[in-house]
Amino acid sequence: GTLSAADKQIVASALQETGIQHLAQRNISELSDGERQKVMIAKALAQQTRIIILDEPTAFLDFPSKIETLQMLRRLAHEQHKSILLSTHDVELALQLSDRLWLMEESRFSIGTSKELAADGSLSRFINRDGIRFNKDSLRIEIK
Repeated sequence: GTLSAADKQIVASALQETGIQHLAQRNISELSDGERQKVMIAKALAQQTRIIILDEPTAFLDFPSKIETLQMLRRLAHEQHKSILLSTHDVELALQLSDRLWLMEESRFSIGTSKELAADGSLSRFINRDGIRFNKDSLRIEIK
């Protein structure tokens, strides 16, 4: 189908919010992984839902792009009052950039802020291994 003027405005707004207006006329097959990920986030924004669910939105991105993507999602959640649920293996970044974490272990499910999950021991149980330790004071993972 064709887009109405209102639909086109919604798409333009989503492109602006994700900083990808310059990509609007490019074929998705020509985009980098990071650009493609932003397109998918813009697509979710254009649907105008209150909740956005993302599966590994930072997978295959270089480290700076991972940070930029998570910072953008945090900004969008706060500015647009959206709930953004995402799965990630980037625990260290999630600790720093998430408002709340859902931590899934084999037989346990914990919800809270980074500080709350550090205080109740959930993060230490999840992270600590031989040579790897979670520092609950700094909220950082330390490699020994």
